[in-house]
Amino acid sequence: MASIAIWASIGFNAILTLVLIDLAANDSTPSIGNSEASMVFLGALGLLQPLALVTSVVLVALWVYQAHRNLHDARLGGLNYTPGWATASFFVPFVNLWVPFASTRELYNRSIGKSDWHAATSAGDVSSWYACSWASLAVLAAISFVALLQSIPGLYVLMPMWAQLGLLVLLAVFVCGSAYFLAQIVRKVTRAQVELQHVGQADVFA
Repeated sequence: MASIAIWASIGFNAILTLVLIDLAANDSTPSIGNSEASMVFLGALGLLQPLALVTSVVLVALWVYQAHRNLHDARLGGLNYTPGWATASFFVPFVNLWVPFASTRELYNRSIGKSDWHAATSAGDVSSWYACSWASLAVLAAISFVALLQSIPGLYVLMPMWAQLGLLVLLAVFVCGSAYFLAQIVRKVTRAQVELQHVGQADVFA
């Protein structure tokens, strides 16, 4: 269910990206015109995209908790993150800049059977997910900074519309990239745990 929700979110973000590209290519006027049907489509997209995002956040949080719980239930030694903290860290300001990455890396490595000595070794999908997440935050910060400047009375930011739309497109691309690699993590960790790859490192077999 988490994977389905993530892919739905990717789909809506991809559609939104195409719409933004269309706007940028046509000077902020959609090529599909201003008909009632096009307005309904854009309105529906504006509702479905955040709905898919919220749904994926909830389901991924539940998955993160259960995946970490499975490692603890298997009595693996050397785990640094409890299921509750690994899940909650996604929502704690500043903490969520690092702990979710570290806990997910541990989850990934221990699930595929690595020992506690290798829990912090590089994991390609986790690193890519984290890199895309940081990139999206950087672009979002740039967009927010421009908006803040434009809100100051008497101050004008000379930035063409295509450049502003370009930043939004770039944000959508990084968000989709982050969601894609997160979907890969969910798939691979789930498969590894179903195949009991992590049980080989459990204390009961030490």
